[in-house]
Amino acid sequence: MDDETLACGRLLAALATAGRTIHILYATDGARSPRVREDDAQAVVRSRAREAHCAAAALGLSAHRLSFLALPDGSLARHTVSLTRGVGRLWDGVRPGSVLLPFRYDRHPDHLALHRAALACAGRAPGRPVLWEYFVYYRWRLVPGGDVRRCVREDVIHEPATLVFSEHKRRALECYRTQTTVWAPGQRRAIIPQSRVEEVSTAPELFAKMEAGGRSPLAPGVRSWVRVTHRLEPKLKQIKDTAADMAHGAVTMRRGRRSRRLAPADGAASEVPPPTRVVVFASPFPLPAEWLFLARVDAHPKLELTGVLCRGSGTGGRERMVDAWRRRGWLAPAVLLADYGRRYLQRAGPDRATRVRLRRRFRVAPNVHAPDVLRWAESLRPDIGVVYGGPILKPELFDIPTRGTLGVHHGQLPEYRGKKTIFWAMFNGEKSAGVTIQKINTGLDTGEVIREGAVRIRGRSYGAVSREVQALGVDLLLDAILAKGQTGSGTSRGSGGMLYRDPSAADIARFVVSRFRSR
Repeated sequence: MDDETLACGRLLAALATAGRTIHILYATDGARSPRVREDDAQAVVRSRAREAHCAAAALGLSAHRLSFLALPDGSLARHTVSLTRGVGRLWDGVRPGSVLLPFRYDRHPDHLALHRAALACAGRAPGRPVLWEYFVYYRWRLVPGGDVRRCVREDVIHEPATLVFSEHKRRALECYRTQTTVWAPGQRRAIIPQSRVEEVSTAPELFAKMEAGGRSPLAPGVRSWVRVTHRLEPKLKQIKDTAADMAHGAVTMRRGRRSRRLAPADGAASEVPPPTRVVVFASPFPLPAEWLFLARVDAHPKLELTGVLCRGSGTGGRERMVDAWRRRGWLAPAVLLADYGRRYLQRAGPDRATRVRLRRRFRVAPNVHAPDVLRWAESLRPDIGVVYGGPILKPELFDIPTRGTLGVHHGQLPEYRGKKTIFWAMFNGEKSAGVTIQKINTGLDTGEVIREGAVRIRGRSYGAVSREVQALGVDLLLDAILAKGQTGSGTSRGSGGMLYRDPSAADIARFVVSRFRSR
């Protein structure tokens, strides 16, 4: 698992978009990456299989076309018969027109064993499928330029134009949390660090076309050197890893003598349940509190932010102004200026780097209920949906998450339904402003109440109350998501109460005057 994305992710996404049928065969069970105790290896196997399905969905592939031989990780060479039979069964059933297989001089022994099994099946397969070798470990220290792909002849090397699918590849790689995060107890660093994810997402994807007769794809002047370094590179990496492990072990022992803890407690690496997959329906121009919510979901170990769907025409400055004008009319300039002040003067919300990273999960569409958008939302396989500053949804969208869709409403239900309820609660002289987490239904603020809270109003400014209400809403919403959206009052507050609208300029003027007089 993950090799298909590392080496071929953009190509697979491009082929899927073009309507090509793609099958993926995973030969090993992935139990040794990351390495854990034997008792916990099965948890790794299940996690990696889930990750493979997640990555396939991110690339636009069908989950039912994934096959798992589940052979022991790291020892395919000792299971040649089972491996060749497994490859042959899929090959005979699919009758492929093209086959992608690991590079014949790959550094990993499992990749080499899979290459040999594929060649054995190709020799007896009906038809003449085109064979392409892909590169997983192409960084070689001992070859010219440090990239073994430069040693391949120019007449057989190909680079498909797939750069537009970089984001698909990045999202697919992020599905492999066992590889891209420090996942297992005692693990020092991620197997695939973020720098590697960024590199391969945009780096060239190259493929070597295999020629009849098995002619070497290597350039004549470097063939012997590549064959020699092919044997040396794995040994050098093994020496390097052993030295690093020994150094880490010495540090761990020294720390252990001080703290009297030499190893993780028993059961520390027990099975970790899969994270709850969350899709968020938001504004293309989130406010600081909305950014904070997205960042907290993304950083939580029990949650996975699969995507953010927004209604709009873009995320640029012009689109931002049009959106503000549509929602606020003549108040748009003041709203944008206030937002600028909160973000840049008060440093509200996450930093710019976090916002840029989260933006990669956004999809902005003029019609969020369009068929292609609905298919995209279904491909995320979300467990829970969340509406936070997003558009009004129809059942065909908010019913996609398997556990329903939650929404945060900054108001007490059913008394304060609609828009700007914090303003109206203060306008009406209430003692507190409410926050309600509800399940989304076809009504407007009429869903089942999951969580609720309140913030004191008396003697406080509108800005202070609004910030505290929003912070409380983020906390309650996260609590409801982690509870899987299943706990609450079990009742709907109905459609009673007042349905409020955006305040007019006259309403705001009366509110300001009343606040001034109260002082």
